[in-house]
Amino acid sequence: MHKLPVLAALAALLGTPAALAQQDWKAPRVVTWVCSGCHGIDGNAQLPDVPRLAGRNAGYLLRQMTAFAAAPAPSSIEISAWIAAPAPLPANARGGALARRYMIGPAHAATEAEAKAAVDLYAARKPAPAARAADTALLERGRALYTQGKPAAGVVACQDCHGAAGRGIADFPALAGQNAAYLERQLQGFVDGHRPLGVTMHGIAHGLTPEDRRALALYAQSL
Repeated sequence: MHKLPVLAALAALLGTPAALAQQDWKAPRVVTWVCSGCHGIDGNAQLPDVPRLAGRNAGYLLRQMTAFAAAPAPSSIEISAWIAAPAPLPANARGGALARRYMIGPAHAATEAEAKAAVDLYAARKPAPAARAADTALLERGRALYTQGKPAAGVVACQDCHGAAGRGIADFPALAGQNAAYLERQLQGFVDGHRPLGVTMHGIAHGLTPEDRRALALYAQSL
């Protein structure tokens, strides 16, 4: 077995030794045994397709857990073949292939108390510094969409609900510093119907081109 590639993969997933030493490893059992495998103990996921949970609105996170649990439990065949749930989903459920592979099963297995414990821990964690993409033209396009919207397509400015600094307003989630690949996939999920929650977001996502969605995701990540 080649040790170097394995060690490199672990380093990418967990972070540097200095970063690991600074982490608070005290966490509920459900976090250390389940959630941390993708989201990390500190909630600052290193994998680009995995959302960062540190410092996010606890009420919003709990609603997402509830939405995952509202979807039908995936079968072993679906998981092994990476198959999305048959449409339509329940009105309050979340679906999609990645959701069924990684989140819906744990959401069904976790008790209400475990879900709340995980959410409360991650909401209290400190977000990691934002990552900024090198493509300045795309970032500027994302900034314009975030601050001004796209009126001709019926798209309102993102900052109206998520805040100028991307920290979220009331029950609307924080977007600042979130992994761009994850945000881009969520926007596509609103288009595909894998995220039935958020009626406003359906119209907005349909008014954005794929390039718009990527630009917005990169800009939000940079906040």
